[in-house]
Amino acid sequence: GTEMTCEVTGGDLNGGAPYFVDGHLQILEEFRIPAHVDTAAPLAVNTNSLVIEVDAVDRHHPLTWFQVQKKVDEQPVVQFERLVGELSAFLTTRMAVVDRDGVDGRFQPVKDPAELERRRPAIREILESRRVL
Repeated sequence: GTEMTCEVTGGDLNGGAPYFVDGHLQILEEFRIPAHVDTAAPLAVNTNSLVIEVDAVDRHHPLTWFQVQKKVDEQPVVQFERLVGELSAFLTTRMAVVDRDGVDGRFQPVKDPAELERRRPAIREILESRRVL
């Protein structure tokens, strides 16, 4: 019943989070939070699992290009990115709170190979409980 639904979970992690901007619920990365928005610790963090109505993306949305400094093979590079969560600035958005941990967990962020190794047992348990493995 809404143009975009975003899954969110416990907010003690880094990442995009739900904030009200001028009365409109949006997913904002920390660097996108306007100065006038209350930045008290968010109660949830975006899992980056979204459901978007087809009709809502069948029109132009002026998403911003962001310049991100990274390293590839120890060489500095610039990557240009767009954030899908920015669609929440243009679409009617609701948040659905989902479990973070346990076999019903919906958020297993992995940023690098070392983190994947640390999370592998929990991820395997989730996949086995869902009969994927």
